[in-house]
Amino acid sequence: MKKLILTLVTAGMVSLAALSGALANNRADDGFKRNMRDKLPKMTNQAIWAGTLYDWKAVDWYNLIVWAPSRKDAYLLQLETPCPSLRFVDTIGFIPQDSRITSYGASAVVVDRDVCRIGSITKLDDKSLKTWLERAKASHQAERAETAG
Repeated sequence: MKKLILTLVTAGMVSLAALSGALANNRADDGFKRNMRDKLPKMTNQAIWAGTLYDWKAVDWYNLIVWAPSRKDAYLLQLETPCPSLRFVDTIGFIPQDSRITSYGASAVVVDRDVCRIGSITKLDDKSLKTWLERAKASHQAERAETAG
């Protein structure tokens, strides 16, 4: 099983370097958002209590599955912008809003120095979870084939 260390980061604890990088990324992301407006995740009202996060799995640069409060409850987090490092790290952090991870506030996933805002959170049923896990597996295999060839 993948090593899981979830770090809950409050706004006051985010490093200045991460914030300055995020601000620079936000300016660059404005053009991306204009071009991808119809493809961006739609905001949802789902929220996850930050202290209940159990496990996570990266699907690709834009999608992340988290389980909370146990392995039986899965949620899909769709990010507003790509988060390329997500697929290659063992540890991620979250910036919650009022102890909750939401898509309607300032909640974000922190990966290395990247701060990736959450665009939507969707509770997954068993069928949807299976589909997303298969997509993650296919994405990982395609990436390995690209790097090997």
